Amino acid sequence: MCVITGSASLAAACSCSLIYDYDNCPDGFAVASDWAIAPEAEPESMAYMFFSWSTADVWRYDFPGRQGGEVPLPDGLYRSLCFNDDSAVTTISDPSEGYESIRATTPATTLHLSLGGPDSLDGQKVRACPTQLWGQSIAEARLTDEGVSWTPYGSTDKRFSDEKILTYYPHPLMARYSYEVSDIVNLKGARRITAALTGMASAIYLAREERTGPPATLPFGASKLTDASIGGSFLTMGLPDHPTVANYLWIYVWLTDGRKFSYRFDVTNQARKAPDPMNVHLKVAGIDLPESEPATEGGFDVNVDGWVVEIIDINS
Repeated sequence: MCVITGSASLAAACSCSLIYDYDNCPDGFAVASDWAIAPEAEPESMAYMFFSWSTADVWRYDFPGRQGGEVPLPDGLYRSLCFNDDSAVTTISDPSEGYESIRATTPATTLHLSLGGPDSLDGQKVRACPTQLWGQSIAEARLTDEGVSWTPYGSTDKRFSDEKILTYYPHPLMARYSYEVSDIVNLKGARRITAALTGMASAIYLAREERTGPPATLPFGASKLTDASIGGSFLTMGLPDHPTVANYLWIYVWLTDGRKFSYRFDVTNQARKAPDPMNVHLKVAGIDLPESEPATEGGFDVNVDGWVVEIIDINS
């Protein structure tokens, strides 16, 4: 499938002869992806977008799997993006906004602490965790009869292919966060546990891989690691460009007797000083749960209000 937006018609996307002479539509121009940076990636399909330097036209071509294919384009100078387009959660903004403005976001959601909400925490909207995006931006690609030359975004290393194959090197755009909470007393009395992290980016500009948008809260699950610890991992868009925004790890615990407790840990330093911002591990300790007896008849009602909140100071 290929799509064109801008001044040209939709039908023109798949046959440049409708708006361009074949003499100006070089044969054999193709795109390919080299997955050396992300060998484990298995996208269902990849999108390749081209933005003309001289007009408002935008071309998009989608190919299944990791492979590229032939893309009929006229001679000229372009900027380009590639990314996998198989996510049901992570969405891409309208290409008419322009190369520099296209961004990935996720939908608003709730903390799922009760039916219907809440949809914010610490004054931040709750957004779903993203799925992984692999992609690359090309700041300048010139197509001629002799071949194609291009410069990746942020690089001065110009490349050339006389076979007219524009090669991308997709890499992960989403950061992976993991966490561990240890030294939990009476963990056996917990019926359900979830978690959330505040102060995260709510969008990413694909061209320059810049994290942006109002800081958001991300909800995610928790798994029992030992008899006294829990943890998990999730994807994020990374830290926003708001250096004064704190990152709080919230842990929500439902006890078997119906009581509910939440615990807040300040993990700002751990997040912002992580050696690898694309692979961050948060580690906290010290939750003292009260002993809990099994629920009586009727079970546990998750709609009951009345969370007991505890803020725990840690040396992070």
